[in-house]
Amino acid sequence: MRDVAALAGVSLKTVSRVINGAPTVDPALTDQVRRAAAVLNYKPNLTASSLRRRDGRSMMIGLMLEDIANPYSSTIYWAAEVVARGLGVGLLAGSIEEDPASTGPPGTSPPTPSCATTGPEPRKASGT
Repeated sequence: MRDVAALAGVSLKTVSRVINGAPTVDPALTDQVRRAAAVLNYKPNLTASSLRRRDGRSMMIGLMLEDIANPYSSTIYWAAEVVARGLGVGLLAGSIEEDPASTGPPGTSPPTPSCATTGPEPRKASGT
């Protein structure tokens, strides 16, 4: 944002107000800032801006999938990410385990991921 402000010849606060859509910014200044942002290919950092929002909204969506490594779940994740990006929000995703027997009490080893590849034991080299 500092680079945009310097190129547009305005204050950092003016850039912030333009990016956040404040209606009180002079239209000529808004154009200057938007042109500078376009020249610099500036994209707002959604994560950083969500930390300072006054309305308490994080601009993040949480998505829980059975197993994010599963091809079906990862396709759902990808589609949700495309939509979220189009809406200007971030996406956090995680996997849940539906098999209660695979989870243990706190402090125990985590279960083997359901996406782990299993198969026969590797063959030993002959003569060893």
